[in-house]
Amino acid sequence: MSASSVRTMRGDEGPGWQALFASVAEEGRWIGAEAPVPDLAAETVQRFVDQDDRVMLLAEVDGVPIGWISVELEEGVAELGMGIVDGYRQRGIGTSMVDAALAWASAHGAERMRLDVFPHNEAAIALYRKLGFVEVGRRRAAWQRRNGERWDLIAMELALDTT
Repeated sequence: MSASSVRTMRGDEGPGWQALFASVAEEGRWIGAEAPVPDLAAETVQRFVDQDDRVMLLAEVDGVPIGWISVELEEGVAELGMGIVDGYRQRGIGTSMVDAALAWASAHGAERMRLDVFPHNEAAIALYRKLGFVEVGRRRAAWQRRNGERWDLIAMELALDTT
């Protein structure tokens, strides 16, 4: 495997993040957004760069961004969202991204990390379970797709070591 790393997104990387986000959204299965996605580059930079309560981390392979993970902290709970472009999944990159997000959340006082995942995203569920996340609930028909379909969401959480 090529060299991979995870780092904090810089203020000039909104367009690059947007391309990653759009690529995963176009697949129509792994994240809630669907193509065509609005241009969220400037809003994402403003929302995540140089903030104390949230961060956007980018995963790179050989210096090229191939995935993102966002962490938003509120009242001790870190909310996670992530995506990896097709062709780079199942290579350990998701583990590296979640590990980096966990480190950031712990350093910023989070007591728990939580996320929602679609039940058909079995690889992501397996990753989260491997890292210690447990299912804490399921919301039936919670996410409406543009075509009218409604997908369930599985809520997962991980208690962080606060000692």
